[in-house]
Amino acid sequence: MTQKPETPEERRNKLRKKWYGKAVLFSASLLYGAGASLREKLYKSGKLKTEKLDIPVICVGNLSTGGTGKTPAIITLCTMLLQEGIKPAVLTRGYNRKKNRNSVTVIAEGDNPPKEECGDEPLMIARELGHKVPVLISPNRYASGTVAAFQYGADLAIMDDGFQHFQLKRDINIVLVNAAQPFTKDHLLPYGNLRETPKGLERATVVLLTHCELVDRKEIDNLREAVREYTYAPVLESSHKPMSFLKADTEEDYDIGFFNGRDAVALSGIGNPESFEGNLTQLGINIRQTWRYPDHHNYTEDELMSARNAAGKAPIITTFKDFSRFPENWKELMGTDVYLLKIALDMDDTDRKSILRLMLTLKIKK
Repeated sequence: MTQKPETPEERRNKLRKKWYGKAVLFSASLLYGAGASLREKLYKSGKLKTEKLDIPVICVGNLSTGGTGKTPAIITLCTMLLQEGIKPAVLTRGYNRKKNRNSVTVIAEGDNPPKEECGDEPLMIARELGHKVPVLISPNRYASGTVAAFQYGADLAIMDDGFQHFQLKRDINIVLVNAAQPFTKDHLLPYGNLRETPKGLERATVVLLTHCELVDRKEIDNLREAVREYTYAPVLESSHKPMSFLKADTEEDYDIGFFNGRDAVALSGIGNPESFEGNLTQLGINIRQTWRYPDHHNYTEDELMSARNAAGKAPIITTFKDFSRFPENWKELMGTDVYLLKIALDMDDTDRKSILRLMLTLKIKK
């Protein structure tokens, strides 16, 4: 039996099936689009202020509300820069943080703020990078960027999910487009998931297609043509590649084929659960149950106990992002048979070198 709590998107889809619900959502989308367009014009005209940091800024963002794979992309970019001897810092809003929302919270080597002050994705980024890159959490990216430059000696800043954050000037805009959920089949909020119209791609320095492993070549080529209608920026391709399984309690790595032919339970609360579950299936895992929660869901003790009781002796596989939202006493609730699927953003050598060359054109003061 599959436990699948209704997500906000599923509730919205139900509303879209009714004529009055469709009318309300569509009207709201028109108002949202007009507001978003006006806001951008006010920044372009200088009526709203844009601030500039003393270090270069690379923005990693998208047109939609989630599910494009920003976190693996940021981890990959940081890793590439570290290999070149460049020290990046990550600036993020810290969605779903519970405490000190307006302050600058830093996750760095030696700093271990409670997760209530961070949000799930910043913790995942810091952990995956071995705390070699400071992650600064604040809705004010100029303030966090200033701290990154002067207190942590960052050579450049990578702004997470900042494509619509016009308050901070950026040198490079890397726009992610999910090949499996392209903007060509979507609508503006709240009718759909788009934060702005595809015309926003005009601001892109480079467009990176993600989740290309989930679609065929024809769909990728069609999406490339759709992107070309709005920008001449280079279009690169990437896929999300499963790397290994991490045992949650011991942090021991297991080979990616460890669960091949075995039963397991999938538990997630992310923007694109289909990708996570598809990866498990492709790895030869028999998914006995699927537990899906809304993106950024904070797990309760009852929910984790229910998952374990229903799973029986089968291992539970989840994501790093989800694990960061487990309560502290998760082992008492679930036992130790819990594993995290490690995912990396994978590009071919040509596209990887292209994006690295682009980043190395920045004027970095050392």
